[in-house]
Amino acid sequence: MKKSFSIAVLGILIGFAINGCKNSNREKDPQRLKSEKYNFNEKTKQSFCFRNEYLFKKNPRIKDIQELMLEIDDKSNVTGIYNWLPAEKDQREGTLKGKVENNIVEAKYTYIQEGIKDSTTISITLEKDKAIIEGGKRELGLGTSIKKIDCENFHRNEKSD
Repeated sequence: MKKSFSIAVLGILIGFAINGCKNSNREKDPQRLKSEKYNFNEKTKQSFCFRNEYLFKKNPRIKDIQELMLEIDDKSNVTGIYNWLPAEKDQREGTLKGKVENNIVEAKYTYIQEGIKDSTTISITLEKDKAIIEGGKRELGLGTSIKKIDCENFHRNEKSD
């Protein structure tokens, strides 16, 4: 009795393991990710907007802002802006230009900070509810995740008071 119960439990565990492997492979399939998240095959330019606001605890009228806006054409060309706007530090505003493939944007990011123009290569992973920006130096505000917002609200929010 114990032996047949053990065999049944082992069979169930093996079934779960096999099913888990099938699901993890399906999630890694780029076509599945592309169809579930973004469709870049449309014949019009598409805009995607992202924004984080960090309010100061002592004065909620003051906030740090990260904002990203991307425009993607029917050939997967990407242009956009990425701004890091801390309320009490030097701000950085910049533009980016690159390509998107399988929900990953590879772009050259050109920015101005403290009156100095510079550039770096960045990678932006597009997910349903956020964009993950990586590359360049961490102090550039890269290596961050920014929440997706409706583009109609992108410039309605003030940068800071």
